[in-house]
Amino acid sequence: MNDKIHKDEIEWLVSVYKASIDEEVTQEAYEKLIEYGLTDKQIQDIFEKTKSEEFPSEAFDKAWAKQAERNEVEKYPTIEMIKIFLLGPYDLFKFYRSGLKELWDYNYKTKFRQRLILLFSGTIFWILFVVGTYKYYEYKRIQKIENTDISDWEEKVPEVEEWKKHSNSMIVKDETTKKAYSEHDLEEWSKYQDSLRNEILKRKKNKILKESFLQEMYIRNVVRVLNDSLYATIEFDLHWFDCGSPDCYSTDVSFGFKLGDTLVFPKKLPFQEHEYGCVPKETRLSDTFRLVENTEKSITYHSVKYKRTLILMGKEHGNVAFYFSGVELNKINEYNKRWCDEEDKNTICPYTSTILNRNYYEDFLKDILK
Repeated sequence: MNDKIHKDEIEWLVSVYKASIDEEVTQEAYEKLIEYGLTDKQIQDIFEKTKSEEFPSEAFDKAWAKQAERNEVEKYPTIEMIKIFLLGPYDLFKFYRSGLKELWDYNYKTKFRQRLILLFSGTIFWILFVVGTYKYYEYKRIQKIENTDISDWEEKVPEVEEWKKHSNSMIVKDETTKKAYSEHDLEEWSKYQDSLRNEILKRKKNKILKESFLQEMYIRNVVRVLNDSLYATIEFDLHWFDCGSPDCYSTDVSFGFKLGDTLVFPKKLPFQEHEYGCVPKETRLSDTFRLVENTEKSITYHSVKYKRTLILMGKEHGNVAFYFSGVELNKINEYNKRWCDEEDKNTICPYTSTILNRNYYEDFLKDILK
């Protein structure tokens, strides 16, 4: 560096140090001046001399122009780039702080491009990392369920082993034997399912729900207990005349209330509805149900505002839950709770739930053996 360049650099550093209102820039200028071997007195003398030669504002402008020229090509060191890549997205989404505006304002064009690319690629990295981690642990969870060993339990329940032996004789080997199960077959299958259901019920912890109207929902994990409250989410995924396979969209209804020494259904019940899947638009709504019927056979709640009716039934009455959407309460009767006329476009058909309709208790046993 020749004397002319060295002198000019010292002068603009002094101007920045004395005139800048940015503490970080001021400190950086001061540290560089000290590196050049200047004392505080020498710095002050140079400033006074410069001030006597030109207006302070002009001196600062000159100094800033030189600094901006240097800033334009300055780059991040490798360690700083790694930090921005890994931690930059956190600052961006939590504190809405990207650091890009400051770089642009101070003419750090190269750093601006570097930071923008690092923030974008870092965000993509973390999204893929979170999604990948979730899918991995979900896969491991499912594998654990599938590999659950229930052999010890099976030995304690004679009906299970008996059914397994009997089921071998039911394998279809030719067209002649492809017929419906005999009454004996169905009876054995029912015994097997009942034995599974009894075992699940025995393992459930909440005595109130085990002996309540919601027993079946409790067994199927539709109803859960947290602290002193009951919470339920029913996935209504059968919306029309159906063979029992779930639709490609679901209408989930969620509600909860305090659980005392006995199960008492409240007169007013806040609820949320979430419809999603292959629908034109995902929707959410919330309101408060009003209790309109409470008998040993069924519990009926209705929302006047949204014309929603939720009917809960005991297990002995078939389907455990029905949900009517957009239907006046006075149009609901015993017939349209049970049947949908496939050929009648005006028929009133309730939504039902696959998880509450199917009677394969193996699935629910796996849930409590996780």
